[in-house]
Amino acid sequence: MRLKWLEPLRLERLANGLRVLLLPDPTHPVVAVVVYYGVGARDERPGETGFAHLFEHMMFQASTHVGKNEFFRYIESHGGTFNANTTHDRTVYYEVLPASQFPLALWLESDRMRGLAVTQEHLDNQRDTVKEERRFRYDNQPYMKAWIRFGELAYRNFANAHPVIGYYEDLDRARLEAVYDFFRRYYRPNRAVLVVAGDFEPEAALAWIRYYFEDIEPGPEVQPPDLTEPDPPVGARDRWADPNARLPALWVGYRSPPWGHPDFYALWLLYYVLYEGRASRLYRIWVQEKARCLEFYGVWDGRRGPGTMSGLIIVPPDADPEALADAFRSEVLEPPISEAELERARALWVRHQWARWQEVLERALDVGEAALLDGDPYAVERDMTAIEAVGLSDIERVRKIYLDPSREVLLWIHPNGMQDA
Repeated sequence: MRLKWLEPLRLERLANGLRVLLLPDPTHPVVAVVVYYGVGARDERPGETGFAHLFEHMMFQASTHVGKNEFFRYIESHGGTFNANTTHDRTVYYEVLPASQFPLALWLESDRMRGLAVTQEHLDNQRDTVKEERRFRYDNQPYMKAWIRFGELAYRNFANAHPVIGYYEDLDRARLEAVYDFFRRYYRPNRAVLVVAGDFEPEAALAWIRYYFEDIEPGPEVQPPDLTEPDPPVGARDRWADPNARLPALWVGYRSPPWGHPDFYALWLLYYVLYEGRASRLYRIWVQEKARCLEFYGVWDGRRGPGTMSGLIIVPPDADPEALADAFRSEVLEPPISEAELERARALWVRHQWARWQEVLERALDVGEAALLDGDPYAVERDMTAIEAVGLSDIERVRKIYLDPSREVLLWIHPNGMQDA
């Protein structure tokens, strides 16, 4: 399927290895500047968990020509917005500015790529920031530490199993030399993709990019991480006491193949059939019709390595975990998927994609990630074509293989003080 908004895409590569994507669109009066780095939690070594996410914060400190906290002031004073995020697969930074101001974002991004101030002061304050973020987002939220435990159960390979946020003990013992070495290895132009999208003239943009980025030295070649897992996956069961939970819950799910695998797209649509939205099969049966649970949340964690599809089921205090697990298996595995369920799932997936692509930033994010992790920015078209091609036979085939009870990862969560049934 040819996506019209991709037609103007232009690809360049600088002498230092920086991949450049130019996606002009004069109908948007802004420019988005996106920089992807090929580093995520999967690249961390034992004892270095949380380093990729730590640098998501460190990169907003000072650099050679930008003082402490000045990055924020430069962008906001020119009417722009910015953010960053880290996953297991990659780290991304982005700015959206009025079209006339996009060289400002190039200067800021090149200055921190070239000369980030990796100092003990910045390490200490951002280490504290990350630890506080972990307390806020995970430790003090019901069911969220259980999500970390679910990942540890779902994978056998350290590269896949540990959380992006990292472990306290690794953050506490991080030394400046190790942190600087991490920066030197990964935050280099030859491990990055730069995307400029929106209202700009391509030749002028490329000239600015060469001016700011072309003389930055590339980094060393880094061996890609081994993401392999035992095949077939081995299931796991555990119990977890959650002091923040008021009600017990079941976190249950399955490992999924890597993004781009022939079975990936059928499983992605199966997730939409079973988990996504209030019209999904499991929400409709478990919450609306049979009132087996009080709330149901689906989580699709698709990765370029093995991922997971899972659901968090919050249940009444007197619920029987074994009976719930049996009921879940029967409704996930037994009733055939109908044509109506598949078409609803496909329509929802396509709507989500097209709604995102109305924003120039979302287009830049998608082509940049595809270029970095798939080696091809046009892989976004592959995803759309593959989703359109999935049929009922594909859905039933992957359901039988990947949702087999022998592969099930099940975590029973109970509040502290509740009788562990």
